[in-house]
Amino acid sequence: QAIGTHRTMKLPAPRTHGGETVVYHSNMLGFGTDALKRRDPAFSRWGGEMGFSAEGMPLMVKLPSGDEVWKHTASAEEWQYAKFAWRATLINGVTLVDHLWFCHFI
Repeated sequence: QAIGTHRTMKLPAPRTHGGETVVYHSNMLGFGTDALKRRDPAFSRWGGEMGFSAEGMPLMVKLPSGDEVWKHTASAEEWQYAKFAWRATLINGVTLVDHLWFCHFI
């Protein structure tokens, strides 16, 4: 198992865009609120929702701004940024919530 797989769930209904179908998602958008202060306002907000195909391949990232970045329509730079934003949030969320909170504070 990879990090964060326990946060991946099946969508109630598949989402389709341009022939691609998202069946599973890992939603970390809760970390993208303004309640989490940034050290510098120029830094991007945490957060993101990654959508996966039935085979587990990443297809889409929804950013805290509400923008959806689909792999098949995004530029290479947009797709890499969207994946990085989601992955950074996932790793921090798993560390802060799943590890620190549930292992050390409870």
